[in-house]
Amino acid sequence: MIRRVKSPASSPDESFRLRRTALPRRYRIRIRPDFDAGSFRGCEQVELDIVEETGEIVCNAVDLDISAARFRPLLDMGGGATAGVAEPLAVKLDQERERAHFLLPRTVPPGRYELDLEFAGTFNDKLRGFFLNTFVDSDGREQKIASTQFQSTDARRAFPCWDEPDMKAVFAVELDVPPQMTAVSNGPELSVAELADGWRRVSFGETPVMSTYIVAFVIGPLEVSGPVEADGVPIRVLHVAGKARLAEHALEVASHALSFYREWFGLPYPGDKLDLVAVPNRGGAMENLGAAIFVESALLVDQEDASRSELEHVTEVIEHEIAHMWFGDLVTMRWWNGLWLNEAFATFMSLKCLDSFRPEWECWTTFGIGRETPMLVDALASTRPIEFTVREPDEAEAMYDSLTYVKGASVVRMIEQYLGEDRFQRGVRNYLAVHQFANTETSDLWEAIEDAAGDEPVHEIMRSFIFRGGYPLVTAAEGPGGLQLSQEQFGLAGDGRWLVPCIVRELAAPGDPTAPARSKAILGAPGADLPVDPAEGVVANAGASGFYRVRYSPALRSALLSRLGSLLPLEQFSVVSDAWALALFDNAPLSEFLEVVSALGPPVGGDVDPGVFTVVEEAIRTFDHAVAPSGRATVRAWTQALLQPALDRLGWEPGGNEGARRSNLRSIAIRQLGDVGEDDAVIERARELFGSECAGEARVPASMAAAVFSVAAGHGTEEELARLRARFRSSRDPQDEERLLEALGFVRDPVFAAELCASGLVEMKSPHFAVLLRRLMTSRHVGPVAWQFFKSNWQETSARAGKGFWRLLSGVSWLIAPGPQGTALVEDVREFLGGQELDGMQRPVDQAIETLGLRLAFVTRESEAL
Repeated sequence: MIRRVKSPASSPDESFRLRRTALPRRYRIRIRPDFDAGSFRGCEQVELDIVEETGEIVCNAVDLDISAARFRPLLDMGGGATAGVAEPLAVKLDQERERAHFLLPRTVPPGRYELDLEFAGTFNDKLRGFFLNTFVDSDGREQKIASTQFQSTDARRAFPCWDEPDMKAVFAVELDVPPQMTAVSNGPELSVAELADGWRRVSFGETPVMSTYIVAFVIGPLEVSGPVEADGVPIRVLHVAGKARLAEHALEVASHALSFYREWFGLPYPGDKLDLVAVPNRGGAMENLGAAIFVESALLVDQEDASRSELEHVTEVIEHEIAHMWFGDLVTMRWWNGLWLNEAFATFMSLKCLDSFRPEWECWTTFGIGRETPMLVDALASTRPIEFTVREPDEAEAMYDSLTYVKGASVVRMIEQYLGEDRFQRGVRNYLAVHQFANTETSDLWEAIEDAAGDEPVHEIMRSFIFRGGYPLVTAAEGPGGLQLSQEQFGLAGDGRWLVPCIVRELAAPGDPTAPARSKAILGAPGADLPVDPAEGVVANAGASGFYRVRYSPALRSALLSRLGSLLPLEQFSVVSDAWALALFDNAPLSEFLEVVSALGPPVGGDVDPGVFTVVEEAIRTFDHAVAPSGRATVRAWTQALLQPALDRLGWEPGGNEGARRSNLRSIAIRQLGDVGEDDAVIERARELFGSECAGEARVPASMAAAVFSVAAGHGTEEELARLRARFRSSRDPQDEERLLEALGFVRDPVFAAELCASGLVEMKSPHFAVLLRRLMTSRHVGPVAWQFFKSNWQETSARAGKGFWRLLSGVSWLIAPGPQGTALVEDVREFLGGQELDGMQRPVDQAIETLGLRLAFVTRESEAL
C-alpha cells in the first residue's frame, strides 16, 4: 500500500536531515534497466541498526515507486545473524521532502534489522541520479548508456537510501545487463550468471564503508582496455568502440597518480580496483570509488594530436578524481557545507601530482593564471565565503563554482607555501590516518595541520579566508623600519580584515650573485613592518602564492617595472593582473595598467613570460566592448601594435619543444588580431588553414586550432560556417569537438547565431549547448541575440545547464556596450533575471548581474578615453 502525503510543517533541521533513529550498515542492490521503455527496476536489502525505539523507518527516495517493503529482525544465534520472520510494511512517499516512510506494525526496540524493498524508476534527462546518455556510433547508429551521477543528493533517485554523506555503509551491487553490453560498479566483478532471457547478471564485490553519493552503476556498449597495475591495483579504461587509442594517456596518468598519492598520503588506495569510464554526453567527472566516470573530453585524448594545454587538462582532471579516493571517499565531509574542502583539496593535490608527473609543464604557473576567475568573483559584494551554512541539500549546488575549486585550492596552497611542505604534509597524513572511513568537519583538518606546524596560527588564518568572502588588498610602501605592509578589502565587498600569511622577496641588485632574500610575516589589521630594504625593489607576494592583490607605492612600482624580467613567471603575471584589477574596480587609473603593459617589452624573446598576455587579452576584450564606433579604429590599431610583433616572432608553425604558455600566446595573438584587430592578413591566413583542413590537405596544429577556427568562424562565408558546423557534428575526437565548439561561439552573423541556438537546444549535448550559449553571449556582435534566446527559452536552457548553470551565467556578464544601447541592455538583463525564482542558484545570478554592472561602469568611465 502506497500513499502520497503532503509534508507537515517541521523544524529546519528535520526538514532536510534524517533522524539518526536507523543507521544503514550494508546494502545489497540489484538493478535491471529497460532501455526501450526508459526505466529501471530494482530490489535491495538493507541491514540496519535501529538505535532507539521507533514505530517507523524513514529514508530518502524521490521519483521512485516502491511496490513492496518487508521488515525482519536479524537475530544473533551465536553462530551469526539469522533472519527472523519478514512482515510487510505500509509505505508513505513524501515527494516534496524526498523521503519514504515505512510504517512498522509495532514499535521495535534497538537492534539489528533488515529492510527488503522492490522499486522502479524512470531514467531522466537531467544528468542526475540514474540517467541515459545517447551517442551515435561509427556506423551512424544511436546507442544508449545508462550511468549515474549521485553527487550531491541524487542516489535517492536510483534506489531508496540514507542519502547523507555521514550515513556510510557497505554496498554490494548486482546489475542485469543486455547482450553485448558491459557493466561497471564500485567493487570488482565477482561472477557473471547467464539469465533465461539471454541477459547476464553481473555481481560485484562489497565496497569499503562509504557514502551513497559515490555509488556508481554504468551499463552500456563499452569496450574495456587491458588492465595495468599500480601498487597491485588493476586499472582499466572503459570507452565506446573505436576509441581504444585515446585511452593510453589515461592509463599512464592513473598509474602514476595511484603510486604518488599512496606515498604522499601514507595510506594505501582504499579500493580493490580502479575503472575510469568515459561516457559521451555528460558533464564533468565524478570520483566514485573504484569506478570514476568522466565526460569523454576529460579522459580520452590523442597524445599525438592534442595540444599541451589539452593534455594538461585531461591529466589534471584524472588526477583530481583519483585524489578524491583518499580525500572525499576515504575521509568524507560530515555535511554539504564541507563540500568545498573535498573539491579544493582534490584540486590542490591534483596539481602536486601533475607537477610530479610532468614538472616541465609548470602547472603551478598555469593554475595561478587561472586564479583570476575566482578573484574577479570574490571582489564582488555578492561573493560568498568558501564555506557557508547549508541547510537544504540543494543549497550545496551553489558551491560548484570557481570559489570552491580554485579559491579553495589557492588558500590551501598559500598555507602550504607559508608553512613549508614537510609540516603541511605531516598534518594532512595525521588527519587522514585518524579519520579514515569516517566523516569530518573543516576544522578537523586545520587542527591537524596546526598540531604539526608548531606555533603557527593555522586555524585562525584559515578561518579568516574560509568563512569570510572577499580577500585583501595589501599595500606595500617604504616605511621608517624598511617595508611597511597594510591591508584593506579589495573590491566592492565591504571592509574585512584577514590574517594574511605574507612572503616577501627582495630583488637582488643588478649583477648581485646572491640569492634573493625572503621574509615572512602574518599581516593582521594593524599592519606589519618588515626589516627589508626596498631600495632595489621587492615582491610583496613572493611566488604569487598568497591569495591577495598588491598595490605598490609609486617608487616601489617603478622599481618593480624596471626589473620585471627578473621576476618569476607567476610573479610577473601577478603584477600585471593586479594592475588590471585595480583599473577595472576603479582603485587606480587605467593609465597605470597601460604603463605596466608598456613595460612588458617584446612579447617574445624577452624576459617576460608569455602567460602575462592572458591578462592583456582580457583587457583587449573589455576595450572592444567599451569603445564607441568612432573609437574602434584606435582599439584595432592598439591591438595590432601590441600583438603583431608577437605573431611575427612566434610564426604560424609551433616549435617542437614549445612551452604551453608560448603556444597560448600564439593563439591569443591569432584570435585577437583576427577578432578585435581585424587584421586582413591574419583573417585570410586563418581561413586558408581552415579550408585546407576541411579539404583534407593539411591539419592545423592542435595548439592553435581553436584560435584559427574561431577567426575563420568570425569572418566565414555561409558555406564556410556550414562546413564548420558539419565538422562539429561529425567529430569523434573529444578534443577536436571542443575546439570546434569554441569556434562556433565566434560567429558574427546574427541570423546564423540565432539558428545555431535553436538547433543546439534540441540536438547538442547539454554541456556543449551551455558552453556555446555562454560564448555567444560574450560576443560584441551577437551577444544580444544570444541573450534574447536565453530569455525566451529560460526554463529549458537553465535546466539543461544543470550544475554548469553558473558557468552559463558568466556569459551574461559580458552583455555590455557603450551609450544608451548598452545601458538599456543591462537594464533588461537586471529586470529579467531579478524576476526569476532560482532556489539555490540566486547567488550566481547576483554575481553575474554585479559583474555586468562593474563592466558597464568601466565602459562608462573609460569609453571616451579609450
